[in-house]
Amino acid sequence: MIDRNEFAQELMLRETIRKAIGIVRQRRQKNVLGEQQGEKMLRDVIRSLINETSAVASVAKHDSTGI
Repeated sequence: MIDRNEFAQELMLRETIRKAIGIVRQRRQKNVLGEQQGEKMLRDVIRSLINETSAVASVAKHDSTGI
């Protein structure tokens, strides 16, 4: 049978492990959210560049495609 001291130490260890797992989960969520936000910003920039290019292409039409 386990004595009181060992049982108390085991409970403290379990609580510490729970806290550590919680911290790791929070950090991972923060990283995922940061990546998603960065990806959204990149997509917005690419969209604006595509829109800008298509606007220029529609204005500057030439008879020859070599120009």
